[in-house]
Amino acid sequence: MSAIIKYAAVMITAILVITVCVLFFGGNKTSSKISASAEKAVKLEAVTEQYNIFFNFNGDKTQIIDLIQGDAVLKLDYPGSSKFTARLLNTDGTLFSILADKDGPVSEKQTVLIPASGPYLLDVKTIGPWSLNRD
Repeated sequence: MSAIIKYAAVMITAILVITVCVLFFGGNKTSSKISASAEKAVKLEAVTEQYNIFFNFNGDKTQIIDLIQGDAVLKLDYPGSSKFTARLLNTDGTLFSILADKDGPVSEKQTVLIPASGPYLLDVKTIGPWSLNRD
């Protein structure tokens, strides 16, 4: 009987050691691999895709917009008949791109190549309502 108790004690100890090792060493590696993979996917998506925005304004406006490096499709709509000028500026105020510069009505859709992710200034001079949509 004492041999059976010793055998059972050895088996229970072995099972506990194996269980502790699997929980301690096995669980963390899988979790960290999944976390690293998920983090990489989120960073990749955040860096490569423009997000949608829609601005609806009236009259002159200078607005900060964040753009991500790559192509940004910008659509401007102005139903009025007055002069409509829309420029994209760097944050230091230097001209980056002219989006529109003509008498209304204006319905312009342009793809602008953004050289670096970050804030840009949308500068619009006009009379009346207008909108900007980025898809």
